[in-house]
Amino acid sequence: MSSCDTTSPIDAQHLHERLSGEQVFNALGNPTEPSQALPFETNIPVPTMLVKRELNYLHWLASTLRGTGRVVELGCFLGGSTAALAAGLAQNAHSKQPILTYDAFETPNDTRPRHISWLRSYRLRPGERFRERFDQLNRSWIDKVIVRDGWLPEAATRHQEHELYPEQEPIELLFVDIAKTWDVHRTVLRTFARHLHLGATIVQQDFFDLQTPWIPLHMWQLRDVLEPLDVLHGTPTLSLSCVGEMSARVDDLWTESDLLERGPRCEAWGRVHDYWSGLLGNESAGFVHGHATMHALLVGDSDEAARCGRLYEAWNRSAESKGVYFAPAWPEIVAAMPEELAARGKHAQDVRVLSAECVVRGSRAEHWHPGERIAYCLTKKRRQVWLAAIDRLRHGGHRRIALFGAGQHTQWLLSEFQFDADLEIACIIDDAPREVSVQGVPLVRPDMATDYLSDVTAILPSSDTYELQLLTRAYELYADCDWIEVCRVYTHPLETETKKPDWLYSLDVPCTLGQSKTRVREQHIPKTPAHRALLGLPQERVWASILLDRFALPEWVEGFIGHLEAAFLWDIIEATRPSRIVEIGTASGVSTSMLLAAADHFCDEDTKVYSFDVATECYFDTDRPLASAISEMAPELVNRACLYANANAVNAASCFKVGDVDFAFIDGEHAHPAPTIDLLSLLYAIKPGAWVVLHDIELTRIRPEHGKASWQEETGAERLFDSWPYEKIQLSGDTPVERNIGAIRMPDDPAKVVPHLLSMLRGPWEMTGPAMTHVSHAMRILEGHGA
Repeated sequence: MSSCDTTSPIDAQHLHERLSGEQVFNALGNPTEPSQALPFETNIPVPTMLVKRELNYLHWLASTLRGTGRVVELGCFLGGSTAALAAGLAQNAHSKQPILTYDAFETPNDTRPRHISWLRSYRLRPGERFRERFDQLNRSWIDKVIVRDGWLPEAATRHQEHELYPEQEPIELLFVDIAKTWDVHRTVLRTFARHLHLGATIVQQDFFDLQTPWIPLHMWQLRDVLEPLDVLHGTPTLSLSCVGEMSARVDDLWTESDLLERGPRCEAWGRVHDYWSGLLGNESAGFVHGHATMHALLVGDSDEAARCGRLYEAWNRSAESKGVYFAPAWPEIVAAMPEELAARGKHAQDVRVLSAECVVRGSRAEHWHPGERIAYCLTKKRRQVWLAAIDRLRHGGHRRIALFGAGQHTQWLLSEFQFDADLEIACIIDDAPREVSVQGVPLVRPDMATDYLSDVTAILPSSDTYELQLLTRAYELYADCDWIEVCRVYTHPLETETKKPDWLYSLDVPCTLGQSKTRVREQHIPKTPAHRALLGLPQERVWASILLDRFALPEWVEGFIGHLEAAFLWDIIEATRPSRIVEIGTASGVSTSMLLAAADHFCDEDTKVYSFDVATECYFDTDRPLASAISEMAPELVNRACLYANANAVNAASCFKVGDVDFAFIDGEHAHPAPTIDLLSLLYAIKPGAWVVLHDIELTRIRPEHGKASWQEETGAERLFDSWPYEKIQLSGDTPVERNIGAIRMPDDPAKVVPHLLSMLRGPWEMTGPAMTHVSHAMRILEGHGA
């Protein structure tokens, strides 16, 4: 086995600046990313699995070629990439040779429901040939394409390589979206990449996709002749520039059997990680852990799959992965890992624990980073999108329209809006209608829609997820109906920000500071509580009077922490002097105010308090925004607070690097197992050895004045604190009310506590909602009942 371990001539600093900064100029002469330099626009979009950024990039690349070699496209699917390349070449005065495009033009014969549903979005079925559809969709530029139909062989012989590429000419641009197996990728590199000339570009569409670990391994082996060129942030695509002689190098690449043993395999991935850490930074290089996980899974190494998988899970849930491609298949892969390994006779317990903890957190598609766009539009955003679309229709003089698509989105749309004679829906068009109408609106097949469309002037796709596919289908069907406008809704240029979640918000501070009434009562703080010695602090709380001055409560607040509990928070902050304080459960903001005051008193001036709440207003007064008490209790500290609405603990973790949080206060939902889920969600963001404070750990022992209260049945925080197997402290006192807060300390390795936290998820459960679906799923995995 050869590692091709030669000294790399790459200037890491130069590449780091290029891969993370602005590289080229757009048509207006302004610096921009290559994937935005020359946007690809077409009146007839071709269905594609590529996103707009990738299409833009191919379009720009093709327009900048010098005509020094062939353009080869490996894996065109229905032709989205073909269209982008052809349009770019049409603007290029140098490169006039036709594109050589390769594809098997046949869908995999995979009958899993998810795969069938995905194919249906492209109007395809498992095992279906689609060459004729490719030719039809690409008819406008088919004369600029030489199509080669068939599967690329695995481990091709030299004779087969010549048959696949008989031209044997230099290649200037090689687009690879076909390397779905280890040996096919070797065939691609041996057949085509060997012909890349100096300065040529290879685009690896699946580079960051963890399901193709052979791609980053082979690219690392070729690092002295292939220099990374552009990272298309948020996509799996990477391009590389040829900087050396390729021909002799591609014959000496790893095969799958070369890395079966754990030692060489771990060493190889360690080097790949180090390499990309030098280029992208150590934080962004965490994507490599996903590839290493998949590689370990492929060879049946369960221990290594669990170790690397946990590193990948920690990374992809953290701020370190923001902007770097996240493989959407990860939740499905990790959920299926235990049964896949068990079916091969491999020990799977460590992987079972990893799988269960990942499932508890839910799919990352449900929990994005602040500012990240997602594939679908949030329900609360749909209404404003359609209000804008309807307004555009009315201003454009449209009176009768048709919808394309009859799925759940259409049911929602018709329920949400009252269409009338001013703007009437004539019909709903669907390729496979199951009813004759939807909420009274006729539902028809395209070939039966003619009678309805005579006075229709606009067709709108009715899907937030598959709008581009529906647009394409509508263009195909009604290209000759020049009186009908096919309109965009979610992909309209004016809606570019609609899929951006509203998380971080600012609190308005009233002009009448200091004039609000406060709750005044007799208060006393013990000066020498016993737990201060356990924290390594002097016995006396010299700041007690300062805290009492701060603890001035607005008249309107409810459900707040007491002054003794606030003092407990101050004790731990005094002992640890944290830089990043995280609070789960904001409500009125009384505790947030006290955390801000503690940070101001004990910590550096750049210490901030980050508070997250799943609501958007106070739970006891919906007319008040979250954290309103801060503007009355600590108005001068508002700038030190980072407040997040509509965000849970999983969302909170995505705001920080791994191990970045050095103090956490969990005071959200108390019903079991909500606090445990919050801790599992935050787990990798919390620094080893940090304290996590839990509120309401004595609820079942507190006796309300009048009968039994509903909150007495919420035991989540109590169970978590009582069962904690590591160091913990509790506020002392004669009554449960005085002891209602405690702190648990994280172990030196967060992974150590995962099995215990998972065991804590068992019932009887007190909480309900979508989170419990994930918990039930995790329990089935732990008990060996599969995904």
